[in-house]
Amino acid sequence: MAGGAGVDIARLAVVWNPDHGEPDRPQAQSSALRAELRSAGIAVTPEFHHRSGQDRHFHDRVVTIQTVDDGSRITIRWDVTAGIDNLMSHSKECSVFIEER
Repeated sequence: MAGGAGVDIARLAVVWNPDHGEPDRPQAQSSALRAELRSAGIAVTPEFHHRSGQDRHFHDRVVTIQTVDDGSRITIRWDVTAGIDNLMSHSKECSVFIEER
C-alpha cells in the first residue's frame, strides 16, 4: 500500500537518460529511487528503461495508471510538457493534459 493512500502500485517503469546532467552514477540514482520508494512504504521494484534524448523531446513526460480493483477498469494518462523541472518550478511553465479512458 502506498503511503496510506489506499493505492497499490503493481508496476513502475521509469524511462530515463541517466547520463544526462546528473553527477551521480546510474547505479546510485536507481538505488536512491528504490530507497525513496521503500521509505514511502511502496513495495514495487521499478523497471528502468534507458533512452537518449534523440528519440523525441525528452522533457515531455507521460504518467499512466490503470485501476485493477473490482470496479470498472479505468485508465488515466497525464501528459506533462516541458519536463518535471518546469512543473515543480514557481518561475517556469508547463502544461498538463489529463485523459481518462
